[in-house]
Amino acid sequence: MAGRTFHLITHRVIVESLIGRDLAPPVRRLAAFAIDVGLLAVPTILVAVFWAAVALGVTDRPAYDAIRALTAGEVRTESQSLDVMAALLPRLVAIGADGLPLEAITAVKAGRARDAAVFVKDADVEFSLTFSSDDGRPMKPGGIRINIAKFVPGMARGAALFGVPALYFTLLGLTAGGTAGKRLLGIEVCRLDGRRLTLLESFDRFGGYAQVPGTLFIGVLDLWRDPNRRLAHDRGANTVVL
Repeated sequence: MAGRTFHLITHRVIVESLIGRDLAPPVRRLAAFAIDVGLLAVPTILVAVFWAAVALGVTDRPAYDAIRALTAGEVRTESQSLDVMAALLPRLVAIGADGLPLEAITAVKAGRARDAAVFVKDADVEFSLTFSSDDGRPMKPGGIRINIAKFVPGMARGAALFGVPALYFTLLGLTAGGTAGKRLLGIEVCRLDGRRLTLLESFDRFGGYAQVPGTLFIGVLDLWRDPNRRLAHDRGANTVVL
């Protein structure tokens, strides 16, 4: 199957210059996508952190100021630690932060946040930037883990997880070289009629990626069984990867 070249698709308009060109090997296509996903991890997390800060600053200013003080290393005395934790604990209980002592949770629910702070004033607070409930790292004894993503409202979290990749794949899909992963591995997306993708078409092609997990990844097999190695989003957007 290696070394396959693009050939005529009878029901589509084809520019002759595409016929006979080498199709992108499946492994190279998958590697390019993996590179793109890896590059998206940091900006996606940064957008989520930004929205977490905005949401927390608007809905719970004391908790926002407490986290800022912790991350900036401004908590130096026991009194400052008590003040910070008293301001932060109600929010941590609300989001179910890992490592909170039962005594602290009980005191917060009874409206005694200052008393609850006594139980965690010396806790080792760490921040997690993952979108899952468990980032896989073992908890330190006496530690508290704050998952920043839990501060992000559901719609904003979806915007970070979907919006950043959508912008990346859609906008770079309009360029001649394509995404960074495709450029690095020397492959490109071409329309069968020779035109550049429009903004809507590029977005539609990105949306077609959802069909891959939607078919339990069985659709990826089209990279080997389709004569022109076209996946569902290629067929939908009238493209081929060369």
